[in-house]
Amino acid sequence: MPPSDLELARIFWEDTKNKIKRGDFNHFIKCGDGNICHVRPKAKDSKDLMDTAFGPQKKKGYWLNREYILKIVNDNLK
Repeated sequence: MPPSDLELARIFWEDTKNKIKRGDFNHFIKCGDGNICHVRPKAKDSKDLMDTAFGPQKKKGYWLNREYILKIVNDNLK
């Protein structure tokens, strides 16, 4: 991952971390927001929850955007 992309990932991580500290589990960066990363649900179903200081929340995970991965793959196939 180039340094410029690592910086974007760091900004994404800081944004996510700050929202979690505030208890804001509904406004994470989404796939369509133009970043290289996003947060999306990871739970098996609606009962698959994680304990937080703000009560049970749906499990979520970090993802690299599909377009970003495709660009890396295509650039390395040339």
